[in-house]
Amino acid sequence: MSTFTVTIEMASPLVVTAWKPVPISLDGLLFGCIARILGGSPGVLPLPPEETRNMIPLDRETKNGLSIFKASLPFVEGTNRYDYIAAVSKGADWITSPWLRRKYPQKSIKEDSGYYQRTLEQYNCIGLRKISFFCSGDMDRISDIFVQARINRMGLGRLRRLGYGRVRKIDIHEVYFDHSMFDGDGRPTRPIPASWVDDQNLPKLAVSVLPPYWKSEYKRICVMPDPEKWLWN
Repeated sequence: MSTFTVTIEMASPLVVTAWKPVPISLDGLLFGCIARILGGSPGVLPLPPEETRNMIPLDRETKNGLSIFKASLPFVEGTNRYDYIAAVSKGADWITSPWLRRKYPQKSIKEDSGYYQRTLEQYNCIGLRKISFFCSGDMDRISDIFVQARINRMGLGRLRRLGYGRVRKIDIHEVYFDHSMFDGDGRPTRPIPASWVDDQNLPKLAVSVLPPYWKSEYKRICVMPDPEKWLWN
């Protein structure tokens, strides 16, 4: 195992959901790539989550019975952020279901469109050239996973069918320092359970700490990285 960086050069802007505080992570990306290789599709997992996680070639840090991957959030510089509004067709259950209204409060309904009414979905569109992850694990196996999953065609983020989130290339380079969880000043580079750290003055947020990140059962109160350097919020 080694420490290394994974740098993804983007060919088009990255679009992420406005309500998801941690839009992209390396362990989540690898989880999705492995599921794709095994024949899964968005929202459909070919294996139980724990079996898929065991195939992710990243080191883990374990404490208090919880094990999280040693991979930072994306390190970014010089990003431009702006809102992107997209209209999407949904059935009438978006209007009648109180659960959906609570889960997606930013959606607004256009009432005069009949049964297949339309919603407005708000996304964050982030213009950037590169994102870099600091990791600890098996860099050769990670490279193989990206090749097998054809990530250059899969893309990142939302609205990929419209050309957003296209990947130009991925570079993986070994480094001789470990910023997979903390930087050189001891500040977190990924969400870390607050009970794991002494400094309780860092920003905190309830976020998932394991992929698949949409599962609420993995949520913990975590200390968060500097949002000016690391892509979240």
